[in-house]
Amino acid sequence: MDEIASDIEVTDAFATYFTERAEAGVMLAKHVERVTLEGRAVVVHLNEAHNNVPLEVLLHLSPFDNLATFPGTVIAFNDELGARLRPRIDEVRVQRQNGEVIGSMSTAEIYKRGTGHDLA
Repeated sequence: MDEIASDIEVTDAFATYFTERAEAGVMLAKHVERVTLEGRAVVVHLNEAHNNVPLEVLLHLSPFDNLATFPGTVIAFNDELGARLRPRIDEVRVQRQNGEVIGSMSTAEIYKRGTGHDLA
């Protein structure tokens, strides 16, 4: 297995995912202001002014029971990228500009949801 991903590789992978999703028209991705790594937690910061559609409307219409499911897609599967990033991450959090956490999942929960298997 390759060495564990660096902080920049982790944040870049998530930022790239959001850029791709925003370019594909995913409204929630258009609210992402930045992605940071705080300890072993990936934190997705939403900016409520980044889109014409109010964040509250998007949250109401979101198909996700836990908003962290959306960014968690980056590490949810047993692919090369997920395998490289997961050892560096314990949690994915989504938060508003004011710091309020509006979604959080552990890496193990995300992996289980994506693959149906426990994270070894």
